[in-house]
Amino acid sequence: MKKHKFFIAACLCACFCGCSSMPAPVPEATDGAFETRQTEASSETEAETASDDTAAAKTDFTQVHTVTDPEMFMACLAEARDNLVNTVQLKIPDYNDTDYDIHNFERGKYSLASEGKIIGDTAYMTYTFDYSDSYAVSRACADPSLLDRLSEQQQHTVKSLEAIRDLVITDGMSDYEKELALHDYITKNCSYDTEAAARDKIDSEATNITPFIVNKKGVCEAYAFTFKALCDLSGLECHIVTGTMDGTSHAWNVIKLDGEYYNVDVTADDPVPDTPQHSCYTYFNLPDADICRSHVPSSHDYICTADKYNYFIYNGLVADSYDSLKALIDSHISRGETTILFRTKGYILTSDDLGKMLSYKGFTSYALMGDPADPYGSYELQLNK
Repeated sequence: MKKHKFFIAACLCACFCGCSSMPAPVPEATDGAFETRQTEASSETEAETASDDTAAAKTDFTQVHTVTDPEMFMACLAEARDNLVNTVQLKIPDYNDTDYDIHNFERGKYSLASEGKIIGDTAYMTYTFDYSDSYAVSRACADPSLLDRLSEQQQHTVKSLEAIRDLVITDGMSDYEKELALHDYITKNCSYDTEAAARDKIDSEATNITPFIVNKKGVCEAYAFTFKALCDLSGLECHIVTGTMDGTSHAWNVIKLDGEYYNVDVTADDPVPDTPQHSCYTYFNLPDADICRSHVPSSHDYICTADKYNYFIYNGLVADSYDSLKALIDSHISRGETTILFRTKGYILTSDDLGKMLSYKGFTSYALMGDPADPYGSYELQLNK
């Protein structure tokens, strides 16, 4: 799901009398629901990747194991899943379809099927996992001991992700700087696949990490899983969040910095139509109160209340009045900058206000990206001489 990008272009003269135009909005792309892979009694694939436990499997899943209660049953399946085990054989005394229903197992980017037989009140069951490319690669990035369980192509994907990490992450970077570098690499080098998003059913080429890394094109799910994998490789705690954006199915991330969680939506920060080597920061490290103006998560596993590392707050780019915005713009112009990012806080920016701020500054025109009707909007101002 991609948000519309609003633009205002205007000519400037001494008294700011000139033309203005509003180009047609960018067509909205829709990710649609995540791919559902159903087998008999299988999970729907629509939630985030598994827990980030990096311990090796303690259970030998080549053997038949006895589980004696539903909690033990779920824990056994979770351990197998987290370690990319394909087949689990269980003996379950006092079996019943309600307590041992695999539809109650956590959903994710995998399918889970079961088959077996019941003798008396004891079930002898085989449970089979089928992992998506994104799930398998992401797990191996979080736990390198799982690398040998990947296909050759998936192992190559991990190597490519490591190369990206090594390219953009340098010694001495803070966690915020690492996150920003990974965010910018994706948004500057990849593009949102509007054609795939418009289809009734989105194929795996648009949703999985491996084709995303190769083709540099995909939809929200590929963005979110790739960002998580890069964060895992860089020592950052990151999770997948699913839900909706403006009413359409969507995926984004939650990241932990200095012990607090933040929402980050790399997909929505990649402009449409694509502009190579260009990033937006509208959805970079938002608290729930801000992102929930457009996003609704399917669950609230991570509570995000901090705003210290919000891009605009951290970099002093927030204006709550005409005077504060004028001072911010003047400061950037004095440093010779012609591209200025800022966010408003309870202040509706008008073309008249902006014209006054830019009068007699030596610019002939400007272009403003953002929604001027939003008192809490983020903007990019480009000045032309």
